[in-house]
Amino acid sequence: MTSRLARRIAASFLLASAFLFGRAAGQAPPAESGRFVRVRRSGGFAGLTADGQVDLDTDDLRAPELADLLDRIDLRAVAGGEPRPDMYVYAFDLCGDRATVPEQHLTSDLRRVAELVLDSGR
Repeated sequence: MTSRLARRIAASFLLASAFLFGRAAGQAPPAESGRFVRVRRSGGFAGLTADGQVDLDTDDLRAPELADLLDRIDLRAVAGGEPRPDMYVYAFDLCGDRATVPEQHLTSDLRRVAELVLDSGR
C-alpha cells in the first residue's frame, strides 16, 4: 500500500469518526430530540464526501422506509475492515447505533439506507 493511499484511508476514517461522534475528544455529546438516521460517505477515487440525515419523527417521505430498514439492520453483525482502494467508506448513525463500513461490506439494507439518506433529489 502506498503512503498516499494509506493517508487517504486514514483521512476517510477520521472524517467518518468526526461525523459519527460530532465532537472533539473530551466534549459531551449534544442533547437532541428525535430519531435521526445519519450517513456520511467519504473516500472513493476523487476523495469526495457526502452526508445527510433524516429525522424519523417528521413527515419526511423517506422516514417510513428507513424505519422499516432499521428494524432489520444489526450493525454489530456488519463486517468492518480496511476499505479497498478507490472505494467509499460509509459512517452510519442509526438512531444512536454507529458503525463505519467499507463499501465492499455494505449489505443491501445498508446500501438502501445510504441511498435514501444521501439522495439529493428529495
